[in-house]
Amino acid sequence: MQLAAVVLARVLAYVEAADLNPRGTVYFPVLMRKLVDKFGFQKFPTTYEQTNEDKGIEFFEGRWNDVTVDKLAIFKGALVLDTSASTADSERIIEEALVWAATECGLNYRPGMIARKQYLSDVTFYSDVKLEALHPAVFRLQKSVSENASSAFKQALDFRVTQFVLDFDKTKTPLVTAPFSIQRRGNSHFTENKYFSEAPLPTEVHLKILEQFEADLIAQ
Repeated sequence: MQLAAVVLARVLAYVEAADLNPRGTVYFPVLMRKLVDKFGFQKFPTTYEQTNEDKGIEFFEGRWNDVTVDKLAIFKGALVLDTSASTADSERIIEEALVWAATECGLNYRPGMIARKQYLSDVTFYSDVKLEALHPAVFRLQKSVSENASSAFKQALDFRVTQFVLDFDKTKTPLVTAPFSIQRRGNSHFTENKYFSEAPLPTEVHLKILEQFEADLIAQ
């Protein structure tokens, strides 16, 4: 497996905005201006209507030290930060930014306040192992569908597995999160062997799972 790119590394850090400003001493417009200056955001709220924590207060295209921050969103109960580096970097930036805001802006933050996090990892990669290698029955199904479809359409059609998805029963556990998926990269020719994968996991864990999956397919 060869990593092509980290497309998205998102961390959702659950912390109530009220806990960060328990006595209302931090004036949000001032905090917002300092955030824009610190990160160098290129797009940020400019009207009162854009500062609704229920919908998310959004900042775009900034930078924290050597990592580009694609998006920061502030909600009443969570902070969401996107990079295309890794979820470890996204997580670190949230922590460092909160420590900075506590020192420079008076936020009531201390390490350990964020007890729960969620992750979203999107990557693209190359692999010579085909998804139809999952089981011989998939090869037979692929062959049968291709032959019958070619006959019906009067032209050669080579059907391949394009997507593989794992998810849990959300009727039993109503958690809002992405499934684990692997699919052929859109607009890439099948011969390129380029894939896209999404997982509700830290980036490094995601990549290790993909590497193990490829190794298991090769082994069988």
